[in-house]
Amino acid sequence: MTAKIKRAYRILAILISILIAAELIARFVFGLGDPPLFEASDLYGYRLIPNQDIRRFGNRIFYNTQGLRSEPIAPQPSA
Repeated sequence: MTAKIKRAYRILAILISILIAAELIARFVFGLGDPPLFEASDLYGYRLIPNQDIRRFGNRIFYNTQGLRSEPIAPQPSA
């Protein structure tokens, strides 16, 4: 193989390594591999699926049984 071809393979291997590293960092450091999931709703169009507990950008995001980002809501107020 000529020197040009070897250099081209090295550059290609470096670019592929950078892309793989960027993918792994985006998934595991920033949490982009675990997005919040939605479901179709006749009333709202789309709503968040209830009971999700995910991490994105280092922050914990929890969706309760109603699909809201708050503490669980009691079905009826206490007397």
